Amino acid sequence: MIKDLPDIIIIIALGTATAAQATWSPPQVTDNSGLLDSQAHLPGAIFPLGTTPVTYTYRDGEGNTASTTFNVIVQTGEWGQSHSYNG
Repeated sequence: MIKDLPDIIIIIALGTATAAQATWSPPQVTDNSGLLDSQAHLPGAIFPLGTTPVTYTYRDGEGNTASTTFNVIVQTGEWGQSHSYNG
């Protein structure tokens, strides 16, 4: 099982910026989900305006995989606070 990731992160890009940095803690993996096989973006990455999916995929020794995805949304605005939402 993959857990402890946000459902969504919303970031406000200040002024005329066209990108912003998003941070999160890497997911916790339990229940023999295996080792990290791929990851779309690293915590602290710079994201462009709009919505970008971030996917983590794990694979165990038997070839089974488990994946999880959340979205990073960068919007324009006047303040630079980020929000993360968990369902």
